[in-house]
Amino acid sequence: MEEEMVKRIWSSNKNVESFVVIFLSMLVMFISAASIDINLLGIFLLPIPIMLLCLKFSWKISVLIIGISSVINIFTYGVSGTLSAILVTAIIGITFAYCIENEFSSVNIVKTVIAISFVLLILNVLLYTSINNVSIVEHLNKIVKLLKDEIDNMIITYKQVGVGNSNIDILVNFKDFIDVKVVLGIIPTMILGYCIVFNTINYVIIEKLLRNSNIKPIKKVGFRHFYISNLLGALLVGLVSIAVILNVKKFAIGEFLELSLISITDIIMIINGMATITYLLRKKLKKSRGLVIVILLLLINLGFQQILFYIGFTEMLFDFRRLDPYSLRKKKKEV
Repeated sequence: MEEEMVKRIWSSNKNVESFVVIFLSMLVMFISAASIDINLLGIFLLPIPIMLLCLKFSWKISVLIIGISSVINIFTYGVSGTLSAILVTAIIGITFAYCIENEFSSVNIVKTVIAISFVLLILNVLLYTSINNVSIVEHLNKIVKLLKDEIDNMIITYKQVGVGNSNIDILVNFKDFIDVKVVLGIIPTMILGYCIVFNTINYVIIEKLLRNSNIKPIKKVGFRHFYISNLLGALLVGLVSIAVILNVKKFAIGEFLELSLISITDIIMIINGMATITYLLRKKLKKSRGLVIVILLLLINLGFQQILFYIGFTEMLFDFRRLDPYSLRKKKKEV
């Protein structure tokens, strides 16, 4: 059976709906390519019209429309802006559409898009700096200098108002700690957090947008179904181990990789720990959603991230919730 070239999402008038979707898709591609500042926000809202384009039209037509937009962008904004628009807006929108068409669950849609957008944003930054001959280190040196100057001003202010030496010592130690390598190591973690927040918001908007459409409803599963596969866990542990070895051996990139990968692993395992606690409270203890949210916020605000990390790491290893299709426990039972 051949793929339908044009589908109806909401309106009974296919022509009007087609025009609106094509117009919005081309518009967000132009907006995304306009500047690096706008493009870094490209994963927020801008992929949604691209997602609608791919859901409404066949993949061939969708790619053709994106291609036409990209050709126009090359003449208007140059290669750098065009590549950024393709990476950050088009591919993420396509990923959303692919996941929805293939009936991914809500959690798996968000996980897939977060992973892909994280890689694409890193690649986007690298391509931008390479094409435009921008020195990342030079920019980071300026940022570090601004931060240290700001800390110096805070120290002077603290001394003038009579703040205790212990608080001033904290600022002094923080100033000594900050350098280009530290900031560079934190950037991937910030990008991951950025991807998690904005893609989750995107999903919420998309789910509401498609609720009354002709698209098959997204299979909604709660946050408690979020899990980290044994395979991903093994990959993260392996990468962290390699980074630690490189740092011990005094490779230039070792410290950056170690800090970045440990921070990223922390975030992933903490989220897995939060999902595990949500599962216990909602599934086993039958607690309300509101109470669960309050408990999770308290755990974060009271500094129990390390406990959440260990819970998430342990659950990843032993798969107590039986969610991981690649679980080592399942394989042992099969043997």
